[in-house]
Amino acid sequence: MPWYRTYIIGRADHFWGAEDIECVDDQEAIEKVRQTMDGRDVELWERRRFIVRLSSDLIPSKPPQLVAAWSAAAPVWLAPASSTWASG
Repeated sequence: MPWYRTYIIGRADHFWGAEDIECVDDQEAIEKVRQTMDGRDVELWERRRFIVRLSSDLIPSKPPQLVAAWSAAAPVWLAPASSTWASG
């Protein structure tokens, strides 16, 4: 299983902390991060590969064509933090 790292984003876009998580794929990693954000902005990476930046206001900040690969429902990138990802 791939290892992912989440970076908590603080004021002025400075990294505030990090946490490693193990997930089957990008979708599972995104779901885990969304459940533990606690109103903070978070970036998700797999090694050097940027996955997505999840904002406490809008989820996620990723181009729509890439989000479509994770979800059949569009526009997911404009969904509020309280909504759930649609299963494809």
